Amino acid sequence: MVFRRVPWRGAATLAALVLACATRLGLGLDLEEATHDDLGSIGFALREQTGRMLDHAFGNYMDHAYPWDELKPLSCSGRRWDRRERGTIDDTLGGFSLTLIDALDSLAVMGRYEAFYDSVDLVRRDVSFDRDVTVSVFETTIRVLGGLLSAHLLLENGTVPQAPQDWAYKGELLDLAVDLGERLLPAFETATGIPYHRVNLLRGVEPRETTFTCTAAAGTLLMEFGLLSRLSARPEFEAKARRAMLALWNRKHPDTGLVGNTICVRTGKWQHAKTGSGPGVDSFFEYLLKAGILLEDPASPFVSESEPKGESPRLLQNAFAEALESVEEHLAFGPWHIEVDMNVGKTQPMRFGVSALQAFWPGLFASIDRLESAEESFDAFYGLWRAHGAMPEDFDLLARRTSQYGHGYYLRPELAESTMILFQKTGQRKYVEAAARILNDIETRCRVPCGYSSLRDVSAKTAAGNHEDRMDSYFIAETLKYLYIVFDMAARNSTRVSMLGEAPLFTTEGHLLFLKQNSTGLAESIVDAAPTKAAVDRTVETGVSNAAHAGRPENLPPRADVVTARARVQAVMTPHLHVPVVVPQGSSEARTAAFMFSPASFGRSVPLDLDEHMVLVKANPLDACGPLRNAQALEDAAKLVSHLRVVRGHHPLGLAVVVSRGSCSFVEKVAAVANATSSPLINFVVVLNSPEYGDELHTMSDDGSARMQGPRLAQMRSVMAPYALAQYLQKVGFPVAKRLPEVDSFHQSHYAVLRMQGDTFDAHGGSSGTMQSSRARRKTKTMKRAAAGGLRDVWRIALGDSSLFQGIAQLFDHVFKLDGRDEL
Repeated sequence: MVFRRVPWRGAATLAALVLACATRLGLGLDLEEATHDDLGSIGFALREQTGRMLDHAFGNYMDHAYPWDELKPLSCSGRRWDRRERGTIDDTLGGFSLTLIDALDSLAVMGRYEAFYDSVDLVRRDVSFDRDVTVSVFETTIRVLGGLLSAHLLLENGTVPQAPQDWAYKGELLDLAVDLGERLLPAFETATGIPYHRVNLLRGVEPRETTFTCTAAAGTLLMEFGLLSRLSARPEFEAKARRAMLALWNRKHPDTGLVGNTICVRTGKWQHAKTGSGPGVDSFFEYLLKAGILLEDPASPFVSESEPKGESPRLLQNAFAEALESVEEHLAFGPWHIEVDMNVGKTQPMRFGVSALQAFWPGLFASIDRLESAEESFDAFYGLWRAHGAMPEDFDLLARRTSQYGHGYYLRPELAESTMILFQKTGQRKYVEAAARILNDIETRCRVPCGYSSLRDVSAKTAAGNHEDRMDSYFIAETLKYLYIVFDMAARNSTRVSMLGEAPLFTTEGHLLFLKQNSTGLAESIVDAAPTKAAVDRTVETGVSNAAHAGRPENLPPRADVVTARARVQAVMTPHLHVPVVVPQGSSEARTAAFMFSPASFGRSVPLDLDEHMVLVKANPLDACGPLRNAQALEDAAKLVSHLRVVRGHHPLGLAVVVSRGSCSFVEKVAAVANATSSPLINFVVVLNSPEYGDELHTMSDDGSARMQGPRLAQMRSVMAPYALAQYLQKVGFPVAKRLPEVDSFHQSHYAVLRMQGDTFDAHGGSSGTMQSSRARRKTKTMKRAAAGGLRDVWRIALGDSSLFQGIAQLFDHVFKLDGRDEL
C-alpha cells in the first residue's frame, strides 16, 4: 500500500505564513514582544510546516523502504535487517517494519488520520514476530512494544477521529504486543534478573550471546512491560522488568549512590567504574521517575485502588529522588553533567564531555518543577545547537569543540523534547523560538529528496558529502512529534496537548500514554517525599552486597579504561623489503598519509612506543565473520615477515590482518584471525570502518564471548581504522574496499607496508605503557602540561577566583611544575 499524502488546503496562504515567520525569526524576532495573535499565527504556520516534514519523511519511507525497518534517505531504499551493514547498531532491526510501528501515534497526534488507519491495517495484516532474528531487547521494547501499546490505547479510547466507514478494531495491536512480550521474556532468565542485551525472537537467548549490558538498556523496560501486564492481565511482564530495574538500583555504590554504566547479567558485577548521566545510563533515571508515575501514582488509570502497596507505595519514585540527589552531588559541573568514578564520585572526574543524549535532562528537571535547573541546563544545550546549527553527538567541555568521535548529528530528539516540556511548563515564548530554529535547521541542513538524513559533521560549512544515509525511526516517533506539539500549543495559545485535553506521559521513545487530568503533581509526589532508603533496600532482592560489585569484572585482560588514542599510521614505502612499492604508477616519490586509529577494549593494549613496519594482508572473507579461507596466505605472509626479520635484519616488523566492519561483532572478527593460524607473528588486526561511518571511530568492545574463542585472543592487538584508510590503500594499489572479489590465494600484489606509530595516554595525562621512546617521553611531558592546564581552567570555572581556587592552582603548579621548568 502506498502512503497517501494528505492534500493541503490554502497552500499559498500557509506558505506565506511560513515564509513570513522564517523571515522574522531570521531577523531576530523576539517572540516575547509578539501578541497572542502573532504567536498563534507563527505556531499555526510552523505546525503545518512540521506536518509537511512528516509527510516527506514518512511518505518516502512508505514509497522506498516499506516493509523494511528504516529508510536510507540517500540511496532511497530500505535498511535491511538481514545484512547487518552497521554491525551491532543494526540490532535495532528485526524485519518487523520498525518505522511503521514507531510512527503510529505520531501520525495520530499530527492529524494524519487516514495514514494512521492505513498503517494500523498494514500492521494487522503484515507484521509477525515469528522470525529467526536476534534483536536488541531495549530497542525492540521502546520502539516496537511501546508503539503497539500507545496505538492500542489511542484506538481503545476512541482518541483518533475520522475512522473509515465500517472500520473496526478488535485489539489486534495488543495481541501483537503480548506475542512480542512473550518472545522477549527469555532474555530475563538470568541469576540476577538483569536481562541479556539481545534475544532471538524464535529461539531465545543464543549460546554465545554477550553477558554484558548497559544500565539504560536493562533498566528502561518497565513502562512498556508494566503497561503490557496491566492491559493483558499477565503479571509476569511487569514482574520481570521491575526485578531488573531494582536489581540495578540495588547495585548502586553504597557511598556515592551512583550506578555504573555496564554490568554482567550473570554475575551482577560492574564492568567499569566510569559512570555519568548520558549514554549507557540516561533513560534509567527517566524510568525510575516515569514508571513510578505510571505504575505507582494513585491518580494513574493503571493503578487499582485495591492494589496492595506494601511498605513503600512509591518505591520507584523514592528511588528516583535518591538517584537525582546523587547525580546532582557527584556529576554536576555547572549546567552540565560529567563522567566520574562511581566508587568515589566527584573527587575522581574521568571525562569532561557531554553527549547529545543528555539534552533530555532539562525536560526531566522541568517535569519535577525544578525550573531554575531546567532553564540553566536548556540554555547550555541550546547554546550548543545555535553554535553548530545542530546538536553535536559529543562535545568536549575543556577543549570547547566537538569530540573526536562526536562530530555528527543523527536527527536526535532530546533537545526538542526538553523544549516541548519547558514550553508546556512555563509558557515562555522563547521556547517556541528555539523550536522554530531547530525545525528550520533540520529542514535546511538535513532534507534530501528521499527523506531526512543525518549529518556527518555539524561544523561542515557545505552540504556536499556531509549527509549520511541514515534516518532512524525515532526521527518520526519523537523529533517531529515534539516540535509539532510545541507549535500546536502555541497555535492554540495553550500549554496542554490537544488530544482530549489529557496530560500525556511520554515513554523514552516518545510514545504517548495518557494519564488522568488530576494526576498528582510530580513536585508533590516525588520531590517533597522523603526518600525511604530502608524501604527500598528491603524491597529489592536481598543477599547482594553493593560493594562487592563496584569493581572490574574478574578474569578480563588488562586494558586502559579511559584513553586518548592517537595511533598514528603513516604509509612508508620501502623497496628494500622486496614487496611492491604501493604508490601510483609513474610516481617518483613515496606518498604518505596519516590516520587516526581507536583501540579495542579487549586483548593486548597497543604499546605506547609502538613503532613498527607492518606488512598488511586481507582476510578472506573480508568481514572475517567465520573461518578464514586464506589461512595459508596468512602463514605465507608470516614467513615473509620472519624472513625479513631474521635474514635481512629489518626489525621491528609485524604483520597486520585487514578486515572490514559489519556483519558480526568486533571480537568475533579478531577471534577468527586468531584461530586461523597458530603463528605468533599474526597478532595484529586492523578493522576498517564502513563507508557509512567514514572517519567516525569507536572503541571496539568485548561482546562477552572473548573467553570462549580460544587462548590466542588475549594476545591479539587490534585497532579500528577510518574508512579513509581503505580509500587510501585502494588508491595506491592495495584493494581492500568493501565488496571486492574474494581471493583464494595470497599474491605479492596484495602486500602493502605501513609504518605504525602509537601514542596512547590516559585521561589524566599519564603514560599507559612501561617503555617510552624519547619522542614519546617528550609528548607525555607536553600532554601532562596540557592536562594540568586544562584542570586549572576547570577549577577556575567551578570556583572562580576564590581562595580555594588559588590553593588548588598552587598545588597544580607544584605537582606539575608549571612554572617554566622542564622537569615533571
